This record gives sequence, C-alpha cells and structure tokens, in this order.
Amino acid sequence: TPGEMPPADWIVLQRKIFTRWVNQRLQKQHLPELGDVVEDLGKGSHLVKLIEILSEKECSAKFHANPRFKAQELENINQALEFMFSVGVTMALKPSAENLLEGDERAVLGLVWALMMKYLKFAQEDEENLSPKDALLRWVNLNTKGHAHAH
Repeated sequence: TPGEMPPADWIVLQRKIFTRWVNQRLQKQHLPELGDVVEDLGKGSHLVKLIEILSEKECSAKFHANPRFKAQELENINQALEFMFSVGVTMALKPSAENLLEGDERAVLGLVWALMMKYLKFAQEDEENLSPKDALLRWVNLNTKGHAHAH
C-alpha cells in the first residue's frame, strides 16, 4: 500500500545497489570507494566529486578541504547540493545538508535515485535508448544476479 515502508531486507539490498552504482562512478576518477552510500556520501568531498563526474562539469564553489567543524561540513554539503540542482537534478523532496551529514537513509537514497534518474544512460545494441527507469531496472538486474532477495 502507498506510504508503507519497504521490508528491511529490501532496504539493505537497495543500499548495496546504490553504493555499488556510486562507487562505479567514483572509480572513473580513481577516487576512494564508499563503504556504504548512506553513511559516507555526506562526508568529505564524495558528493561534489560524484556530481562533477556525472555532470562532466566542475563545481566552482570554494570548499573546506579538511573541515574541522560541523558548520564547515554542512557548508560543503550545501555547496554540493546547490551545484547538483544547478546542473539540472530535480527532486520533489530536497534533502538538507543535515540529513546527508547524519546519514539519513531516506534522504541519501532519494538523492542517489535522483542522480540515477538524471544521469543513468543505457543504450541497447540496436541503439534504442531506454528510459531512465528502464535503464535502471536493467542495471539492477545485471548487478544483482545471484543475490538473495533479488528478482
């Protein structure tokens, strides 16, 4: 039913899938992998680097290279969010910097989903382009073969 929370095992699988998707993009620039997208995306420069890779644009905002205070970390995340929206990523429910820094599962997974919907491209051999949702479904199916709970 609408509004009902998905089963816990689905959330675990979703976190693994989204973490793998983010890490595949970060690897393109030889950046360190995230252990878990929900826990790690809001830390350091992961989010802005991911958006730069996906958008193929450089963020011109000034970031705190080694933030020592929560306020500096939040400022970095806010800059990354502004950059994300400026390159055309849309979200009905926008996350706050606090949500991302604290690893709010729903906020982080929603943000990654929005990035996937904007940037996931998948062309078949016959050059027929798939919609973002169909491309994501194809990617998930390819990357979850053999996993329990994957259909």
